[in-house]
Amino acid sequence: MKNLILAACAFLFASCQSESGVNKRLKPQPMLDEQPKAEFVERYKRYRCAENEVPFVEESQRPESRFRSMKFGEHLVLKLELGKLVHVNGEASGPMRTNSRYRLFWDGKQVGEAESLFSTTAGYDSPELHFYYNAECQSLLVYEVLEWTTKRCIAFERGIESVSSGKWTVKYFLPPSRSRAYLSPNTEDGRIRGNGNGKLYLEMDGLLYAFPFDDFLRTKLEFTVG
Repeated sequence: MKNLILAACAFLFASCQSESGVNKRLKPQPMLDEQPKAEFVERYKRYRCAENEVPFVEESQRPESRFRSMKFGEHLVLKLELGKLVHVNGEASGPMRTNSRYRLFWDGKQVGEAESLFSTTAGYDSPELHFYYNAECQSLLVYEVLEWTTKRCIAFERGIESVSSGKWTVKYFLPPSRSRAYLSPNTEDGRIRGNGNGKLYLEMDGLLYAFPFDDFLRTKLEFTVG
């Protein structure tokens, strides 16, 4: 009887050890979960900012397929003229650009123009289009998501030096993202909180950053999908 009890105890102990090992393999490791977050904080710590530095912006979102024109404030209107997709090298699998254009108008006068990722010839499941307007700084940010791998930020800004001339600057950029947690191949983009004075204000993992557009410019507008 004693031997039977000992054998049962040994079996239960082995089962618990085996289950513990399986759980250990299946559950994300805390160290690996936190590593991408820690790396992002360390790499971009010079851009950290406080909550009171984040400017107020009007945020809106429109499905790309239905967006053609939108008004911001009393004077500013943004229009999108969709054009064709262009294969830069003539190869279907190669880099692309588009003939699509955003046109920015102030009281009916065009003051800016930019190229869009969207086109009449490229259909995707769920494109996203976000707008962030800072009336005080006269800064309009357009955030395009064609697919999860293909994104672009376009900043239209009316700088202090150009108020008299009415000229706006146009800059293409993409703020940094970070790797997602353990076992995920995707990236985390964070939450855009504002824009103005040449900066994008981003919240990542509860921390705030002020990323200058000029530090993350995209001078080549070719893109690929997937």
